[in-house]
Amino acid sequence: SNLSTFDVSTLLNKDKNKYWREVVTMLLFDALIGNSDRHPGNFLYSEERGFYPLFDNGSSLCAYERDCNVQAILKDKNRFNAMCITKSKPVLRAGQRITHRELVTILRENFPTEMRKFCEALQDFNLSDMWEDIKVPDCRKLIINEFLTYRLDWFKL
Repeated sequence: SNLSTFDVSTLLNKDKNKYWREVVTMLLFDALIGNSDRHPGNFLYSEERGFYPLFDNGSSLCAYERDCNVQAILKDKNRFNAMCITKSKPVLRAGQRITHRELVTILRENFPTEMRKFCEALQDFNLSDMWEDIKVPDCRKLIINEFLTYRLDWFKL
């Protein structure tokens, strides 16, 4: 079975989707990493394995910023803020695009318990530990670190 036929209001409906908590957590994670390709067509579910929460995250973590542009982006506050705030917009409501920041606000208001649990899980997250086994250019590490540091502020309790 595929949840692509459902819209987000159905996916987040406690009475219609037994995996609504997983959807909330996935959307919060998408907001954190800046996944701009989350839409109702890529939620996956099967009776045998349940909900697949980490599906199609390729459009995240500054994936579309070229390494040669990293320094310029980090030096230009407006460009950096645009990358962090306005560029990544998941399609969630009948084609309407909202920013991830707006999504976090909506989820915080409507799912406070799940939001609190997600925020608490992030309290022990250490960006420097993340890079131990990941081989990427230093400029990529730098922009991802700055991006995640900016976005982690959205999830403070």
